[in-house]
Amino acid sequence: MVQDKMLFAWNDPEGSPPPADVVVPRIEGATRAGWTWYETHVDTNCREVVDNVVDMAHFFSVRFAFPTYFKNIFEGHVAACYGRPS
Repeated sequence: MVQDKMLFAWNDPEGSPPPADVVVPRIEGATRAGWTWYETHVDTNCREVVDNVVDMAHFFSVRFAFPTYFKNIFEGHVAACYGRPS
């Protein structure tokens, strides 16, 4: 699906289409005023994006951050990561 010139990717290991109730989330009040547009190609497998969500260890070695709080919530097709750096 495409919304606001952004691609929303659905990955199903069995090749099934997304359920009808899966929509691209909209954040009310978010605007693009002052944003600069650029494009980049990330040559990766979509599984690596989700892997990055759940990998707390990379915060130390890759981002040099020391989180004092780390939590993942998976609700249906949405993965959310909550963290607090020290």
